[in-house]
Amino acid sequence: MPETNRVFKPDYRIATLAGLGTAGFIFGCILIFYQDIATPGTTGSVFHEIVYTPTAIIDSPLVKTIDDLTDTLHWLKDDKVVVEGKQERIAALTNDLHVLRSYRTYSAGAGIPDSLAFEKLNKALHFNITSDSIDAWDRRYTRDGDSVFKAAYALKDTALRTSVTGVAALRLVNFRNDIRFFSKYPSAGVWLLSLFIFCALSFISISTCIYLNGKVTKLFGDHGIEGMSPRNYYFAWISIFLILLVMAFIWRATFYDEELNKNLFFMRALRSTMMWITILGYICGSACLAGFMHTSAMLGFFAGRIKKNTKEIGEKKAAIAQSAADNDADARAGHEADTRVLEGERAEQREIYNNLLRIFNAYFVFAAMILTLLVLCSGGLFSLTNSLDFMRLLADDWGRSTARPDFVYLYGGIHTVLLLLFYIPAKMRFSEIDLMPAEAEGNAAPAVEGNSKWKNFFNAPLSQLKELLVVVSPLLASLAQSLFDMFFK
Repeated sequence: MPETNRVFKPDYRIATLAGLGTAGFIFGCILIFYQDIATPGTTGSVFHEIVYTPTAIIDSPLVKTIDDLTDTLHWLKDDKVVVEGKQERIAALTNDLHVLRSYRTYSAGAGIPDSLAFEKLNKALHFNITSDSIDAWDRRYTRDGDSVFKAAYALKDTALRTSVTGVAALRLVNFRNDIRFFSKYPSAGVWLLSLFIFCALSFISISTCIYLNGKVTKLFGDHGIEGMSPRNYYFAWISIFLILLVMAFIWRATFYDEELNKNLFFMRALRSTMMWITILGYICGSACLAGFMHTSAMLGFFAGRIKKNTKEIGEKKAAIAQSAADNDADARAGHEADTRVLEGERAEQREIYNNLLRIFNAYFVFAAMILTLLVLCSGGLFSLTNSLDFMRLLADDWGRSTARPDFVYLYGGIHTVLLLLFYIPAKMRFSEIDLMPAEAEGNAAPAVEGNSKWKNFFNAPLSQLKELLVVVSPLLASLAQSLFDMFFK
């Protein structure tokens, strides 16, 4: 007889997962850098910025206004000049010159750090920019490549009586290379890293979900159980994906009916890139949720069978005891044989149940991880947008950012609710089943003392807490993102 157990059969599952993760990483790189990849060797970056340098904008108007006021002040100080309220005008001009020269110190950069000059002058300048004008510019840029926007501005200072106004031409300029964009805005690197991790894990999760469905099919086949078609999982996958698309359409038509992170801000293909990322997330999330619901139905079926067998075993054991009391050896032998058959069936069903439970938990954890990473990618994008110079201009002028971090809370809350919509029915079903542990089946609940008692006391709530943390992980991710922005920016 050949020694088949000595034949080497390599297991490439780990290598397959690594390859799929790498494929997902490459997919993320292509989504972001496909322009660089399609035209290698050319100069220019896929990233741009709206150049906003308050020092350059206000310096020339300040110099001109200071010169004009200085000439006027010299004229007023001439004894030959007689005008009404001469001293009051001289005092007002002197005060204005003092204020303007202090701003000129910042705009000229006389030994003052650029960041300090930016903050000072950005707070002093007010631009005539509205949400409608930004939307119009974004449409022109996306459609025609319009890279210039002219905005009127004024120097706002309550201590200043002289108006300083002008028109600034805000220009959209591409970086010479990508690394310069990352050097100026390090949060872009964090966003890209979270995006690449998300893409890699999505590819791994999709393949794992398909593998787990095949594992369920093999589990049923090995035990000779009929009535389960592997196609049912794919029907559930498609159905949940379509439901998510409908929900996304409703969101876009209601409270998310305007794109907060526009192509205009730093990347021309941003909208299409995030659309593909969202679609990938929903494909992967629906695959996990479909497996979650698919296996929960199976668990309910086998839990019912186990409880039925346990009840029948209890009845048979009572019959065995009665037969022993009646000294009926034949009846006792028959009941014992039936009990062994029922216990064998229950052991088999318990094995199937435990395997399905592990697969069920794997589906649920993968769904929570994918939706959490999707929230983290969105949080990283909002952090990057808010760090842009132009967005700092808008935040100071409007008193708020167009991409407020509160939207990340909303995004995390929505995906937490999405998980709860699938988790709560399954949890209610399991609570209704109330399947006892394997070691207590057919017996009275064993008494516990000492350390075991305390262990059981803490185990139940800690198990519930673990499940709860998995469910609310998208919301926790949004809170963590906001705390990171609060403490490190």
